Amino acid sequence: MFTGPMTWERWLTLTESERAPLRSTAGLSPQLIGLEGCRVETVSDMTGEKERFWVGRSSGWQPCHVMLKLITSRGGFSASKHYKSVRVIREKRR
Repeated sequence: MFTGPMTWERWLTLTESERAPLRSTAGLSPQLIGLEGCRVETVSDMTGEKERFWVGRSSGWQPCHVMLKLITSRGGFSASKHYKSVRVIREKRR
């Protein structure tokens, strides 16, 4: 088992099976887990504003959900942790 501080160099030496138990889900929105690749409409808890985006997920030891404006986007903003509501508009692309 791994001990000591995690560095990017150390992370790159690990296999996927070694990375899995070390990966934190603290940065993920519980409402968006499993919806990666789907287009959703969310309603903000604080403002009540609606927003539509494709759900992406960053990589690394502490991934977060990412709001992608286009399915072909290469990056976006970090998604909120909590929403008043989440509605799937389009299922995952196959």
